[in-house]
Amino acid sequence: MSENDGQAGAGALGEGNLRLLHQLLGACPVAISIVGPDRLRRYVNQQYAELMRAPVADFIGALADDSYVDAKDRDRALALFAKEGRVQVFEARRKRMDGSHFWGLVSIEPIIYEGEECLAGWLYDITARKEAEEHRLEQHKKLESLNRTANTLLSVIGHDLRQPFNALIGFSQLLETHVDNNNHEKIIEYAGLISQAALNGHGLLEQILDWSSREGQAWTPRPEDVDLASLIDGTLALVEPMARRKGVALARGALPTQYVRVDQHMTNTILRNLITNGIKYSSRGGKVAVDGRLLRQAGRATELCLNIADNGVGMTVEQIDGLFQSDLAVTTDGTSGETGLGLGLLLCKELVELQGGHIWAECTPDQGSTFSFTVPLSTA
Repeated sequence: MSENDGQAGAGALGEGNLRLLHQLLGACPVAISIVGPDRLRRYVNQQYAELMRAPVADFIGALADDSYVDAKDRDRALALFAKEGRVQVFEARRKRMDGSHFWGLVSIEPIIYEGEECLAGWLYDITARKEAEEHRLEQHKKLESLNRTANTLLSVIGHDLRQPFNALIGFSQLLETHVDNNNHEKIIEYAGLISQAALNGHGLLEQILDWSSREGQAWTPRPEDVDLASLIDGTLALVEPMARRKGVALARGALPTQYVRVDQHMTNTILRNLITNGIKYSSRGGKVAVDGRLLRQAGRATELCLNIADNGVGMTVEQIDGLFQSDLAVTTDGTSGETGLGLGLLLCKELVELQGGHIWAECTPDQGSTFSFTVPLSTA
C-alpha cells in the first residue's frame, strides 16, 4: 500500500470516529456542548438545543460565555478550570436564548475535537432541586421565626402576669394583718386594691391571650388610630399597685392631642416594660413620669416621641451601650432586689422597630434614666 493510500485510510478513520462521536453525543440524554480555544461553540447536541430553547444551528460558532446570568459566575467557572484543569461541579444561574433563566449545573473536561484542544461541557437543569432547597430553607426560617415568637410570648406572659399576681399576694398579706387588727378603714382600702389588681390582671390576660392567638402573626403589627392618653392611663393603672407597694409615684405629663397609629398590644407591652423598669430601679419616694412631644421636620409633625423618666439609680455609658444588644444585654437587680430575665428592653426594641420607630436611652448614674421611643402619627 502506498503512502497516499495510508493517509487516505487515516483520514477516513478519523471521519468515522467523528461520526461515531456525534452519534454518541446525540444519543446522550444530557445537554452537551463543545467549545473551541477561541471560546466559540463547535458542537451542541439536540438535548442542549432543547434545554436552551433554540435550534442547533444558532449555537454553532456563537460565543459560549453569554449564557451566564451573572458574568461573575462565568469568570469563577473559568478560574476554577484554570486552577484544576477541569470543572467537576459548578452551579450558576443560566439564561436561555428566549431570555428565561434556570439553574444549571455544569461539568467541563478538556477534549481533542477536530484536531483542536477544546472543552466539552455537560449541562444539567437543576432548577427543581434548587427550588426545593429554597423551599426547605424558607420553611426552616419560618419554623425558627415561630419558635422565636413562641419563646418571646412565653417571656412576655411570664413578665406581665407577674405584676398583678404580686399585687394580689402583697395586698392580701396586708389585708390579713389589718383584719387581725380590726382596722376597717385599711381593710376596705386593701380590699379595693385587691379587686383592682384582679381586674387589671384579668384585662391583661385577655390582651395576652388575644395577642398569642394570632397564629404565628404576633409580630405582625396591626396598626389602628389610638388615643395615646387613654393607652398610657390604662398602663399606669395596671402597674400602680407595684408602684404603691414600693412607694414610687407615677405621673402622666403633657401629651400632644394627636392620635397615634400603633398596634395597641405592642405599644402596651413597650409601655409596661419601660414603666416597670423605672419602678424597679427607683427607691422609695422616687417618681416615674410619662410624657410626649411631637417631632417635626421642615415645620411638619412627623411622629410622636414618648419619654419614660425616673429619678432612680441611672446607668453608666457602658451600660447604656449594651442595653439593646442581644449579645451584651444583662439583667441588673432592682433597688429592692427585683430580678429579671434581661429580655424586656430587647423586646421593646423589636416591637418599636416593627412599628417603624426607634428607641434610645439617656441616663446618669445616681440621677435617673429617661427611655424614649417614637411612634407614627395618625393620618386621619
